[in-house]
Amino acid sequence: MQIPERDFQHKSVRDYSYRVLLEGEGLFPRAETEALLDRWFEREPRELRFLRLLVDLQVWWNLFMG
Repeated sequence: MQIPERDFQHKSVRDYSYRVLLEGEGLFPRAETEALLDRWFEREPRELRFLRLLVDLQVWWNLFMG
């Protein structure tokens, strides 16, 4: 998953990216992922809207390949 450099200015994006890349198979249970993203989007909807789309695509791809 590619995340633009400017998005790493947001601590929440950095933290989530590191969790996705470093833990387990790469993604958490879908319910936990969605709850985490929902909390972020309540606070920063404009900055993270595109990231949400990318993460949803990554979740779908991992489920499809798994």
